[in-house]
Amino acid sequence: MRRLLLHLLLAVTPSLGAAQSLSVADLQKQIDAEVNKGNEYTTLLNDPDPKRAQAAMKVMLGSGDPDLISIALDYGLYSPDLAVRGAALKGLLDSKPRLDVFLTMTDPKNGFPKAVDYMFKVVTNAEGIATAPVRVTGKDEQLDCYTGELVKYADNTCLIQVRPEVIRVRLGYNWSEVRLNDDGALIGEVMLSNGQMAPVRIQLH
Repeated sequence: MRRLLLHLLLAVTPSLGAAQSLSVADLQKQIDAEVNKGNEYTTLLNDPDPKRAQAAMKVMLGSGDPDLISIALDYGLYSPDLAVRGAALKGLLDSKPRLDVFLTMTDPKNGFPKAVDYMFKVVTNAEGIATAPVRVTGKDEQLDCYTGELVKYADNTCLIQVRPEVIRVRLGYNWSEVRLNDDGALIGEVMLSNGQMAPVRIQLH
């Protein structure tokens, strides 16, 4: 929505500068035209045919257009329908995005900074949070998972697995179950190299 308002302002401003006599009616027409652009995409996502709606979301997520991707993610990741959320997550991962993984230290005495530095080559900040970027590199159909460049210890390159009954991530030695929360992020706990568990948040949007 913020991007839409920004585009609206950019579209209207030149007209105001070039012609001070712009009427309220003309201005309203320009505003309506800009607002309706977003509505047109939302209409596609709300198609009564679930297959067409999910296809529209997948195409928008893979379009490479930041505005379309944002609209599709707003619709899909925050949907009350778990099937739609799962489809949105898969569509996002299919586009091979760069994601940020946030790991949180719960006990300064459990060796967290050393463990995350060893595993991900990242530094823990003053708030006890370590941020590790990850690039989704594709999908392994045989292993039924999305691959990524972050994994260090796995015997294959699986990073995220999305199934109807569960979503799992592997950031180290083991698979960890995560869930998609209402803020458009995957959250849960992962095991560090020293055997300690740490809260994890993978921001999707």
